[in-house]
Amino acid sequence: MEKMPTEDAVLEMPPFATWYAGREMHVRFIARVLTLRGTDWRRVPANANAQRGPAA
Repeated sequence: MEKMPTEDAVLEMPPFATWYAGREMHVRFIARVLTLRGTDWRRVPANANAQRGPAA
C-alpha cells in the first residue's frame, strides 16, 4: 500500500509554472492525471545526488 503525502507535501512540475502545496491539492492533481491519462503507469527506481531511489 502506498503512503499518502504529508500535509507539507509540495509538487512542482518544471518547466511549467505548476505548483501544488498540501496533501489535498497533491492528491487532487494526481487523481486528475490518472483520470485523464489512465492507471497503467509504472515506477522505475532512479538515482539522484549519488543516492539510490526507492525500489519500485
